[in-house]
Amino acid sequence: MTMKAVREEDDPDWAQFRQWMQKEKCGHKAGLTLANSTQTGRGLMATRGMVNGDLVVCIDSRFLVTSHKAAAFLKLDKDPRIWLPSEQAILALFMAEQRHQKQRKQGGFWNAYLDMTPRSFDTVAANYPPDLFQLLPEQVRRIAKKQMETFEKDYTQVSLLRSIDKEDYRWGWYAVNTRCITLNTAIPSNAKQKQALDGTPKIALAPFLDLLNHSTTARIHANFNPVTDAFEITTLADVERGKECFISYGSHDNAFLLAEYGFTVRESDQTGDGENEEWVHNSFDHVNLDRQVLGMEIPGEKKGFRELVLKELGDAAMLGDYGLEMHQDSYRVMNVLRLYACSQVPAQTFKSQLQLWRKVMQGQIEEVSPENEKIARFFLKTICEQALRETIASMDAVRRWGLNEGVVELNDFRVLFALTVYESHRNILKWHIRCNTG
Repeated sequence: MTMKAVREEDDPDWAQFRQWMQKEKCGHKAGLTLANSTQTGRGLMATRGMVNGDLVVCIDSRFLVTSHKAAAFLKLDKDPRIWLPSEQAILALFMAEQRHQKQRKQGGFWNAYLDMTPRSFDTVAANYPPDLFQLLPEQVRRIAKKQMETFEKDYTQVSLLRSIDKEDYRWGWYAVNTRCITLNTAIPSNAKQKQALDGTPKIALAPFLDLLNHSTTARIHANFNPVTDAFEITTLADVERGKECFISYGSHDNAFLLAEYGFTVRESDQTGDGENEEWVHNSFDHVNLDRQVLGMEIPGEKKGFRELVLKELGDAAMLGDYGLEMHQDSYRVMNVLRLYACSQVPAQTFKSQLQLWRKVMQGQIEEVSPENEKIARFFLKTICEQALRETIASMDAVRRWGLNEGVVELNDFRVLFALTVYESHRNILKWHIRCNTG
């Protein structure tokens, strides 16, 4: 992956931001600079070699925009009768008002930071055009719809405090959602620590630090250091000079990353539609089959059977969250299908099969019976074949959308990101079909 440092003469916003950082001594000890990558776009490149334990970047608390600081700036903390909305809602209002030209003064303290923040967040799934949004994987749409509900709730609450244009607020909301940091990643070990953290800000905006891109393989330690009164990121692995420096947003698959942050990752350059493609773009990628598993038509299903099955699954804490990954069986999916298969063995009653299934769930035996296992795997193959047909059809529809819009696939990140999610799903489904054929 090639990185090329951004020259100040080529990017006035970056030049202004660097001057602001140098003047205010924001992140001044960081051995990082803005650079463009052929794979990840804009990110931060190491200007010196780093080894395990080195400090990557340190942002002093006075540059961390918390909800407390934003509320004070917006004068929302002056009236104790005002009920404040969520941290994200307050930070979003701060960003929106700061950005609004009528609210910005020439030479305003945060102007340089605002100019380095994306002008739009159109690659976040919730902001896709409606016709393209409907073509996204169900996993993505499900997360995005919850996100939309949260946005609407926050906007409604903030509108009681300020008259703010909805689109201005939307920009601020997604700026916070895609770029904020978690201040304290340590879990309180006792009630005293928990009480000390209650009421303190949990998230913040961090200039410069938010230019670091995500990688599933990043090895870093990030936390607020009360001794230095700064948010610090330390590398736990060597970083070569001239290479991009990454952080981790968490163990997320590409469906989540697209819905929450508006990007996907490609851990390798592999592509193709071959029958034996055993790769995924993101090691956390998985296919959710909730709709297919719970909606599966079971041969010879009798009245009341579905309700009984749902009760058994509920009692066993096995209702929903049916995901398939590459190169491994899914405990949850297989055990649901084993329960379905209990109704398919003519020589034995469903009741006796059900008792054996419960023993499987309790870890007393490995399988209900060889015949049950065979039927369950046939069910899995059938479900995967259905899901694969839907996935391929959706990929074709996304490509057609791009053609209708007059864009080249790789030149429209919205199309590229959607296909990236689908490619992993396709390959996972193909692998499970192959493993359960014959």
